[in-house]
Formats: sequence, structure tokens, C-alpha cells
Amino acid sequence: MTWTEVERDRHNHPIEVRFLCKDAQDRLLALKLETVDSLYQLHITQKARIWGARNGPLLELIWWDPNHEVYPVEKPNT
Repeated sequence: MTWTEVERDRHNHPIEVRFLCKDAQDRLLALKLETVDSLYQLHITQKARIWGARNGPLLELIWWDPNHEVYPVEKPNT
């Protein structure tokens, strides 16, 4: 996919590292990626995500998040 195609889907977007769960932030430090300010979240299924860092025209994959735990979103009570 091109970046235009990726960004056309509103579910795919960058998220600042400071908003990620603590385990994810700690993992970035362990991977020596402390200079990364934001990561791209790619929507795969209702819960599953792929996370990576944009590097020019490429997305360098960092992890698979099958249960949407890296950036948990609280659903409003209905």
C-alpha cells in the first residue's frame, strides 16, 4: 500500500508514544527506539493492530498487537 492508501483509512494513524501503555513505552526503550516520537497503528481487525515507525516511504514494523493493548481505548457505556 502507498501512504495515501494507508492514511485514507481513518483507523490507520500515528499515535504519540506518550499515549501508549507503559509496557509499550518500556519496550521501545529496550529496542533503543527512545527517539521515536510517534508510531503508526494499522487496523487489521476490530481488535488486532500492527505497530510501526514511519521511515520515509517505509513502515518499519515493531510489533503485533492482537488484542488492542498497546493503545487501549475505553468504549463509552451504552
